[in-house]
Parts: sequence; C-alpha cells; structure tokens
Amino acid sequence: MKKIGLLCLALVLALGTMGIGHALWSDSLYVEGWIETGYLCWEWTGVSTTDPGPPVGAVMDQNCRPGFAGPPPYYWYSGKDVGYTNAWIVDPHTIELTMVNVYPCYFVAVSVYAHNCGTIPLHFERVIIRSDYGEHILDWIQATRYPTVELDLDGDGFPDIEFSWGNHIGDQYHPCDDSGEISFWIHVMQPAPQGAELTFQIILEAVQYNESIHP
Repeated sequence: MKKIGLLCLALVLALGTMGIGHALWSDSLYVEGWIETGYLCWEWTGVSTTDPGPPVGAVMDQNCRPGFAGPPPYYWYSGKDVGYTNAWIVDPHTIELTMVNVYPCYFVAVSVYAHNCGTIPLHFERVIIRSDYGEHILDWIQATRYPTVELDLDGDGFPDIEFSWGNHIGDQYHPCDDSGEISFWIHVMQPAPQGAELTFQIILEAVQYNESIHP
C-alpha cells in the first residue's frame, strides 16, 4: 500500500509539473511599439539658361559646331542676338524649355539644380528628355562626359536639336543634400524649322540607393 501511495503521489506531482509547463507555454506576450520607415523625395530647385529672353538685346547668341566638336572653344558668341531659350520648373520632377527664333548652329547651356527632400539616400537614376514627338532616356553615361543625343521636336522625322548631358547620372545624395550645378548643352541642327518654337521637357527620376542599377 505504501508503494502504491508513493506512486500515486509521483503521478500527481508529474501531472502538476506538466500543467505548469503547459500554462507557461500557452501564455500570450504582448509587445507595443512602432516602426517609422523612410520616404523617398527629390525635386528640382532651380534652372537657368545662358540665353534667356525676351527682350532682344539681353544676351548675345552663341554658336557651336555639330556634335559640339572641337577644337576649343566648343562654343562662342556669334555677334548677333536673334534667338533665346527660357526654362522653368513645371513640377518637382519636370523642367520645360522653350527655344524661340533659334536657327542652325545656335547654342545654349542649361544649368539645373536638384535636392533630396526625403529621409533616405537616393541615386539620380535616369533623365528623360521628352517632346510631343518622342523621347530619349539617359540612364548610364560612361567614359564620355558629353555624349551627343538627337531629338525630333516637330514630328517631321528629322532631328531638330542635339544635346549632351554631364556625367551626373548615378550620383548618390543623402537627405537634405543639394546636387550643385547639373549642366547640359543644346545645339540646334540644320533640319530645325524656321520661325517655330521648340519645346521639350527634362524629367528626373530617382530611386533609393539600394535599388539603383548604378554601383
């Protein structure tokens, strides 16, 4: 009887222990907190051209060779004041340019400025040059600083301008960083129509730094 009593006591203790273990494993643990994620934001902050207008007489026109070819100087004052180029910010990612009364060999340089208004680093991934009749995407510029790209702005199938963009694509900017000057050149080509206004847009695209295709 004594052995049976001890065995019953052992079983009761074992079951009690199992009950405590089950109770411990089945309890719920509640944790309160919050996670704040970063956000991506960039914007154009300024744009200017070397030949704004009107009025006529404000700035003398400049000319250049096809393809911005050398030898230096790559552009020079023409001695006349006929055309002009205006630029303005349309929205945080888009700049629009209008070239008025320009002609073959006309040259203008454009300076743009951007800002990282977000909370995470970003890369300026690509630039889109767009008109009503087509677009060109610049998403990787290697050895050459000023590659030449042509664009048809009036839909006649012939290029009206060529431009070269500085090697700024792929640059990384941290929160609150300003890009400094980003410049590109424009040359009006022989097929450009007389007396027309040539209009196109510059669109900046960016991604967070760890999603960039650029090293």
